[in-house]
Amino acid sequence: MTSDVSSLPLCPTLRSKLSAAGFTSAAAVAQADPARLAADAAVTLEDAQRAQHAADARTRSGLAGALSAKALYDRERRSQRIITFCAGLDSILGGGVGLQQITEVCGGPGLGKTQLGMQLALDVQIPDCFGGLGGEALYVDAEGGLTLERLTQMADALAAHLRRVAAARAVARRAQAAAALTRERMFDAVHLYRVHDLAELLAVVDGLVATLAARPAIRLVVVDSIAFPFRQDHADLAARTRQLAQLGQSLMEVAVAHDVAVVLTNHVTTRPGEDGGAPPRLIPVLGDTWAHVATSRLMLYWEAGARRAFLYKSPSQPPASCEYLVTGEGIRGRRQPAKRGPEGECRGEAAKK
Repeated sequence: MTSDVSSLPLCPTLRSKLSAAGFTSAAAVAQADPARLAADAAVTLEDAQRAQHAADARTRSGLAGALSAKALYDRERRSQRIITFCAGLDSILGGGVGLQQITEVCGGPGLGKTQLGMQLALDVQIPDCFGGLGGEALYVDAEGGLTLERLTQMADALAAHLRRVAAARAVARRAQAAAALTRERMFDAVHLYRVHDLAELLAVVDGLVATLAARPAIRLVVVDSIAFPFRQDHADLAARTRQLAQLGQSLMEVAVAHDVAVVLTNHVTTRPGEDGGAPPRLIPVLGDTWAHVATSRLMLYWEAGARRAFLYKSPSQPPASCEYLVTGEGIRGRRQPAKRGPEGECRGEAAKK
């Protein structure tokens, strides 16, 4: 197995910085002092340590590429998440949508799957001084659901919210970041692909590695919806199964290698009850094989006239449900009574974001 730094499972930007600083082999990276490595390569100490973990694993005989359970645990604890602006959704997801994961959002029409995708494409841009990622989004629209009018409403609401939070704390850095995150800037950071058939969808996914290498600020990939091209263009179920498996593997590799969150929306269909006695139930389309692709799976549904989300698959969170709202401002939760924090500011649900 090659021991060049170019072969390490790191994002292309980090690999190129290490090479430019003279760390061209995995051994050189593994043996360097972490602080010196970070300074020479002009990267953060966390990135330097991540590179050393990968290089150390590569240089160990018989365990090339292996990670310890502790390394995985530490990585999960450090991993940032993209908030949804609904406290209930964020809670059942463990703090928001996770990076290096595929999160699938399933549900019928009118439940807000596209709205959630658009909300996340804006929320990923929340500056780091507000606890966000300060990233960009790549949005693959397979159904024509994304509209500029709705995106404008959500972007203006997000910008106004950040300005209110900045004003409440009177922190100069926050005020500057909030002022800079205008609607136009948010639009610039949402990179839209409109695909019309399965061939175009597969072409976009095949090109993701090159796209993310060229735009390392992208931290979120949304595909809305993954089901539509397959339902429209496929009669050969065996070929469809193979293409779905390859597509899922490609998306997961991209999520892990480039430290991005992948969010997919999916449709539902009705499955008859067993033995003719049980009532029919709604299940995601694309079959049982596809059900294993997503790291986390949310089912959206109606209950007593309210929209609810049920998390029934997750690597770290127990099954749980919550109510969410689709408002003029975007995806939200029911507001809780405001409370006074230690600094005297109002801490309602929105202020916590």
